Amino acid sequence: MAYVERTYPVVQRGLGRRDYTGEIWSGKTRPGLELAYNQFFRVFSLVCSNELSLWPQVKSILPPGDTYHLVEAATGFDLPSVVPIGHTLFTFSSMFTPNLKAKMRFVTDGFLVTEGTSETLTTTYAFSSYILGTDLIDPTGLAAHPFDITITNVGKKPMTGQFAFISVETIVGSVVLDTKTVKCKHCDSTTEVKNEVTRVTCKECDKLSYYYPIIRGGKLG
Repeated sequence: MAYVERTYPVVQRGLGRRDYTGEIWSGKTRPGLELAYNQFFRVFSLVCSNELSLWPQVKSILPPGDTYHLVEAATGFDLPSVVPIGHTLFTFSSMFTPNLKAKMRFVTDGFLVTEGTSETLTTTYAFSSYILGTDLIDPTGLAAHPFDITITNVGKKPMTGQFAFISVETIVGSVVLDTKTVKCKHCDSTTEVKNEVTRVTCKECDKLSYYYPIIRGGKLG
């Protein structure tokens, strides 16, 4: 009996090898944005403006020679803050938009780490910062690390503009918490809310404040 070979149309998918385009593109644009379950964003921000705002990081224009501490956007508290025991922190993005020359200082564990001046729009991305974080000096979170970021107006006129550092905190040796303590923009009273809460009406002064959510990753492993 004759043997008949059957053929079937097959739709070609891919190039016959793994496509790394997504990973490469992600690395070029927003490195570090794929959070694991034990990671969350910490955003430290300052906006110098006399415009009315419900956001705690919006402060009045900065007079010459004066200094502001950046504000943790999720809670409304001014820096300094702390990376607690069992946690690490790295900063992967920063942005500066001052209208005058501004000086930034980053201090951790009570010592100056870096400082610099900028008077133009500056945006930077880095997968892991050697200086704006603790992940390299204490990768297992054996100690708590207080830190502070300040902006000083070194110009001769009042300064406007925005300053922001976007960081990822990793929980490497402690319990993941689902709540945060926020500070009222108007009267400085505090209250505990869920991490995802972004609008809080103060129980003391009955005024509304806005906050960033604490966004934790969902990737396990």
